[in-house]
Amino acid sequence: MNLKYDKVQDVIQASELMVFPDELETEAALNDLNLDPDQNYFKRDNWSSDYISKLALEKKITEEEISGKQNFSVLHINCRSVLSKLTEIKELTEKLQISILALSETWLDNDEDDTVKLTGYNFVGRARTEERGGGVGFLIKDNLNFQIYNPLKGKSESKTFESLFIRVKLRKTAPIIGIIYRPPGHGLKDFNDEFEELTSCLKITLQRLCCLETSILTY
Repeated sequence: MNLKYDKVQDVIQASELMVFPDELETEAALNDLNLDPDQNYFKRDNWSSDYISKLALEKKITEEEISGKQNFSVLHINCRSVLSKLTEIKELTEKLQISILALSETWLDNDEDDTVKLTGYNFVGRARTEERGGGVGFLIKDNLNFQIYNPLKGKSESKTFESLFIRVKLRKTAPIIGIIYRPPGHGLKDFNDEFEELTSCLKITLQRLCCLETSILTY
């Protein structure tokens, strides 16, 4: 998805973006399997994004494996308690051969990272510190080299979203991959200001930022 704006705030002012429909008086129809997810969030639907069902993606991956292609894939799910969903997550990773699975709402305590065990994957997480709930993390294929990356090093932590970033070493590149979760209850303007600071620290603009909606898969 390519947003042709330099700042999130510019998008909001242009009245082209409905990022959080639950904060609006009228909401788009949700949970319709035939509905392009962008239509839940954007007032225009001429994005070039392609969406695919889990079964169709599984078929595509199988076809590419047969042809000898090697894929690097990143998927995000809003798991709402990772420990209670490990069986479903295991099934998902086995079927789709996911390289990195980003998780929001892990609902873990600070000392529970070691309890997330999935064969073939390493887990890194960041728990919410002040209250229960929330939390973000990654399940990363154990054949990938990575390190935790902090783009806000030396700056105050965000108050409107939770985030975690890793840098992954691939054959020809080392992309930075991040998971960002915005809990309810924070103003959109404050979020935009902090998000803009984050993108500035990452030295990127929205033309180069690839986002995965938090509603891709929710358990």
